[in-house]
Amino acid sequence: MEYVKVCYPDLKKVLVDGEVSGWTNVIMRLEEGTHTFCVDCPRSKPKSRTVKVSGTDEIEPKEVRFAKK
Repeated sequence: MEYVKVCYPDLKKVLVDGEVSGWTNVIMRLEEGTHTFCVDCPRSKPKSRTVKVSGTDEIEPKEVRFAKK
């Protein structure tokens, strides 16, 4: 398993590969591989990010950053 933290200024739902998978700013567990992340907010920038996730752990999760428009 891999670990990812989607960073966003507010608490919002996170979609991974089109499915609600967790919350912003909270570490999530995912399978290793390439995933597309979206923050459930029309003001997030960018709209989505596609990221390869591997070699992570709970102490050093992959961070995927989004900002407000």
